[in-house]
Amino acid sequence: MLENSNPGQERKIMTTMIAEVYRAFVKAGVPEQDAMAAAEALACMDARLQDVGGRAASGTSRRGGRAASGTKAGTAENLATKKDIDAARLDIHRLDKNMAVVQWMLGIVIAAQVLPLLQVVAAIL
Repeated sequence: MLENSNPGQERKIMTTMIAEVYRAFVKAGVPEQDAMAAAEALACMDARLQDVGGRAASGTSRRGGRAASGTKAGTAENLATKKDIDAARLDIHRLDKNMAVVQWMLGIVIAAQVLPLLQVVAAIL
């Protein structure tokens, strides 16, 4: 949530969001609550992608283990346990839910941009 304490100056209160995205959505005519939700979701996804990228670059998993490298396939070190597979499924399920939210927000933004254009075209015809 943003609060204007001084004109032109924004202060972060409770949530993390990308202020540039928020301002762009508001400038584009998206309602303030929708713009805030979209900016927060993008900030959350950005943080997750950076986390995944950092883990991939360092070769570590979320649970702190090292990824196997240079070992033969089929060794106990390379085999996934049921717990590993369940954790991966849970991660995929969470990503699917988050992606659905992002898709809805994108649809709202597209509708907010196309509707004024359609009104102009309808007025011309």
